[in-house]
Amino acid sequence: MRATDWRGEVDESDRLVLESAFQRSRAALGSDHPITLGLAGHLTFVNSRLGQAERARILGEDTLQRSQAAFGSNHLISLAAAAALTCALTELDQTERARILGEDALQRSQAALGPDQLITQTLSHRH
Repeated sequence: MRATDWRGEVDESDRLVLESAFQRSRAALGSDHPITLGLAGHLTFVNSRLGQAERARILGEDTLQRSQAAFGSNHLISLAAAAALTCALTELDQTERARILGEDALQRSQAALGPDQLITQTLSHRH
């Protein structure tokens, strides 16, 4: 399966590569390492885009909690995790949760990263 939208194309091979890298990073560096959390956020997004929204939600909630605890809510990794989780929640028709999370993350991203940063743009154009 290949999913395409304004954010680009992803397919199952992308998911498998990310899953492998995430698992290896978690084993070698730990669950709270910035590389592991970055991979987890990206995997959340890819799972969501490929129709695996529940899997994305579970990983996304854990990733957001870990990244905010490790780096704070305004950190790039936390904002990316929030954007990915917002996509998963939208795919699951949890629109109110997605709206609240997405609006909060958008405000934080605009303030911390600026309007032209990819995460800010992703949050601005969410479903």
